Amino acid sequence: TVIPTGIDTKPYLAADGRAFRQQLNWGEDTILISVGRMAEEKNWPTLLKAAQTLFARQQGVRLVLLGDGPAKSDLEKQAEKLGIADRVTFTGNVPLMMCRNT
Repeated sequence: TVIPTGIDTKPYLAADGRAFRQQLNWGEDTILISVGRMAEEKNWPTLLKAAQTLFARQQGVRLVLLGDGPAKSDLEKQAEKLGIADRVTFTGNVPLMMCRNT
């Protein structure tokens, strides 16, 4: 079964993220982005553990988590504990137009 995305992805296909990258000093790093509500049932800790494994194998990769919720503070602590906080950015809620520029 395929569950289609809940948003129109067309506006994001032609996005130019150069200004956003420059603002955050990311250079040419590969950016992995996940967007969603930060709640326990979303299982964000698994993503952070996977990122830890990836970061150990690959330089020049960053993870950006867009969203907010009750689990955000625990996730930030987990990123610290896993030693990946310097490569994970928690943005909080981000306006739609800014999302399009990432």
